[in-house]
Amino acid sequence: MNLINKDLVTNEKGFTLIELIGVVLLLGIISLISVPTVSNILQESKEKAFKASVIYLFEATTIYIYDNDYPDMPSEGLDITIIDNIDPNPFISGYIFRNANGKYELAQVSDGRYCANGEKGTLVITKGTCNI
Repeated sequence: MNLINKDLVTNEKGFTLIELIGVVLLLGIISLISVPTVSNILQESKEKAFKASVIYLFEATTIYIYDNDYPDMPSEGLDITIIDNIDPNPFISGYIFRNANGKYELAQVSDGRYCANGEKGTLVITKGTCNI
């Protein structure tokens, strides 16, 4: 005696092909929107980190001059080389001098990915190595 109607009970398991295609399309659209945004955020953060390192050079130069009993910046300026074992910034190199306005100015300061030139308040950061 079978009291259950076989038409009402189905043994469907899993997803249909249409549902799977819909999920794949939805994931594709989400990735198309999010990947460029995340990539831009990472690029901007790397540039800001380089700019912060360069601004630190201005402060470090002042400390270096006072610690080494220089009355002022040497007339020939100072070469900059900062060696860091943390990737992806193995080093920063360039040149710092006192310009005609009496302010410190950087020239050709680079870490291999970005280049910085100018005074502390008017730094120009460009992508790529410095053109010497």
